[in-house]
Amino acid sequence: MNKFKLYHPLIMAIFYFTLLIFFGYINLVLRNPNFAIIEIGEYRIHLFLSIIIIGYIVFSTFIIIYTYYYQKLNNGKTFSLKPPEINDEDEGTQVIYHTATKRIYMFYSSVIPILTVIAFLLQMVSVQINIDMVIYVLLTILVIHYLIYYKVILEYVS
Repeated sequence: MNKFKLYHPLIMAIFYFTLLIFFGYINLVLRNPNFAIIEIGEYRIHLFLSIIIIGYIVFSTFIIIYTYYYQKLNNGKTFSLKPPEINDEDEGTQVIYHTATKRIYMFYSSVIPILTVIAFLLQMVSVQINIDMVIYVLLTILVIHYLIYYKVILEYVS
């Protein structure tokens, strides 16, 4: 198993966690504009715009590096919808990925009904579900998804 395939779930978990923090900060600034500008001495720094620019640069760099290593180490198609873990034909790695997929399926089969019941109960007590809440929940679920996947791979590799 090459290193890219080993660390791919961890890379994606970190990416989605960073995206979660980024959306959280944007939401914080939109609700409280005082956090958008920081004064250091006599300088006023527009922190919000700085973070947007840095986020764009980091995201672009991530996409370029990810695509480079995906093509180099995985010999895969750049715009394929198949994650690099699935492309292995080795029987040992198929067992690993089968076990990881099984655990993720069990995770989703328990989380989705629980979230549905919670959403239903929130609607019954007249709590409005904002799109922010949905984005945070989905990104958190994605982070947990990739961490479960990586944990299973580490169990077999170590």
